[in-house]
This record gives sequence, structure tokens and C-alpha cells, in this order.
Amino acid sequence: MTGRSSLRVLCAAALCLAAPLSARPQSDGIRFRVIAVPTEDDAALLIEQLAGGIPFDELARQFSIDVTRDAGGLLGPIPLSDMRPEYRNALEGLAPGATSPPVPVDGAFMLFHPADPLEERWMRERADGLEAFAREDYEAADALLSAAVETAEEMGALDLRLAQSLTTLAIFDQSQDRLADSLALLERVLQLQTAALGEDHPFVGETLNNLADVHLFEFRFAEAETLYLRSLGNLERSLGRQHPNIGVVLNNLAMLYQDQNQHARAQPLFLQSLGIMEAVVGTEDPSLAGTLVNLGRAYHAQSNYTQAARAYRRALTMLEPVAGIDDATVQEVRRYLTAASRGMPMPEQTDALSTLTLQ
Repeated sequence: MTGRSSLRVLCAAALCLAAPLSARPQSDGIRFRVIAVPTEDDAALLIEQLAGGIPFDELARQFSIDVTRDAGGLLGPIPLSDMRPEYRNALEGLAPGATSPPVPVDGAFMLFHPADPLEERWMRERADGLEAFAREDYEAADALLSAAVETAEEMGALDLRLAQSLTTLAIFDQSQDRLADSLALLERVLQLQTAALGEDHPFVGETLNNLADVHLFEFRFAEAETLYLRSLGNLERSLGRQHPNIGVVLNNLAMLYQDQNQHARAQPLFLQSLGIMEAVVGTEDPSLAGTLVNLGRAYHAQSNYTQAARAYRRALTMLEPVAGIDDATVQEVRRYLTAASRGMPMPEQTDALSTLTLQ
């Protein structure tokens, strides 16, 4: 998500009934995904999550101990005749998108999942759309991301790959200042996720945060606050109070209060967010600089110049090695530091600082 901060919404795949792979020409080979886990009980739990709509590739990235985990478990194309016997026996008779029972292989238990042509088309459209977005070819990105939504709709009204595509398109629309379109897409995502997963699933909490972001960009502070608080409640119940996504939402809520000059309310939330994120990335990671500058501004606005200067200095130690001392944002943070060190009021924010503080 662009703007203040971003939480991902994940896609989903459903288990399918089988049609034989052996009917396909073996010379072309097949593409498939695998998950390897230490015990058969672990595999059984993953099968339950697949049945609940969580995508095979996402579970592979989270839980697989196989070397393919970063690729979502993807292998191939490989002809059946060239496969290990355990792989071939597991895959024969499975339809694209189906999942095998747990198979013992080399001391682990593996799940096998033949690739679905419709899923592959969706993945290609979405990946190409994101690549076009990154290179700022917005017309192509719009067309490709919209096509990915249409392809995902063919997979079913409650398929969570549709939620992922709708969210990606909403992010794109937000970047193009089509906030009403973005809001409508995210409302649809929320309905889909709630129906498929229930109100307490963390994906729902992430979408509530994304909806709050859009309301905040349109200065609807009350609506945004309600959604951020709902997001926090959901994520704390489902992920625990120290999960990094909690840190993101706390930071967003703090920024909402800061935008309304409620700095005393923002300050403890920035501190809490900072503590959570430090546990994830360490205490010197440059990604913390934005929160530190925001924290400094919260102190500064309350005339706590000592703490403000301390936060600005720490942010500079992270920014200068990456951006250089002549960078416009670095110079702007130095301007804030100078004011705090002299016991002077906070300077007016410029564009050079807004990019950093809104991340």
C-alpha cells in the first residue's frame, strides 16, 4: 500500500477434485508446488488451512522446510518419467489445483499441488501488472491488474486470490488518486474475507487497516480511527500484541492523531510501534527512521526538546549512511534537530520530510 504504510493481504487456493495428470502429454512436463514439513501432524494442519482457503504457495513460503519455499514451493516443468518415484506416485491422478495427502520423503512429510492453468494465468497477469506499476507504465498496469481480477473471479466468488487481486488493484487506484475506487474495492475485499474466513482472521485485520488508510487520506479522521482500532483488536487477538503488523497499525493510528495535532496521544503509540519493530529488524535499521522522526515531532510539539533532539539524532544516524549528508530529507531532519537543540518550536514541515514521515 502506498502512503503511510502497507499491510499485505494474501491470496487463497481451494482444494479441487482430481482428473488424471497421466492424460497430459508427458513430454511437456508438469509444473507443481510442494510443501515439506517435519511431521505428519504438521501436514494435516496445513491441509486444514488449505481447505479453509489459504493458498498453497503462501503456506509454502511460511512453513515449508524445502529449498523451494521462497518460490512458493514451485517446481517444473518436469516430465513424470524424470521424477523421483515418491513425487510421481503423489502427482499421478491429481487434477490441477488439487493437493495430495501427506507423503513421507527423506524424513519429512510432503504435500504436492499441481499447478492450475487458470492460476498460472492469474499469477502471470498479476506479476506483469506489478512490474508495469514499478516501471510507472500506469496504463499497462491498470489493464493487467484489472485482468488479474477478472481471472481470479473465474476461480470463485470466495477464492482469496480474488481478495489479493482486488487489494492490489485498490493499491494501484490509490496511487492514481482514485480514492473512491480504492475504497469500493477494499470494501469488497472485506466482505469476501469475512465470508470466507470469519471476522477474527488476521487478513480481515489487515484489510481494516488498509481501509483506514484510505479514509485518512481523505481526512475522514473519525472513520479512520474506528477502522484502525478495529484492526488493532483483530490483529492482537489473532497474532499477539508483539507481531510486526501491530507495529504498523500503531504507527498509522499515531499518525492519525499527529495529523490532528493530538501529539500527546500519538507519542506513546509511536514508542510502542518502535519497540515492536526494533524486535523485528534490530535497533539500527534505516526503516525505523520515519517512526523516530514522527516520535521526535510528537515530543517537539509538546516542548520536550531533549527527547525530540534524541529521536532526531538517532534517525540521522540511520539516514546519513544510506542517503548521504546532502540528501534533502537528511537536511530537513537536521533542521528539526537544530530547532530542538536550541529549544525552539518545531519548524514547518516541507515536502522533503513528508515522504519520510508518511512511510
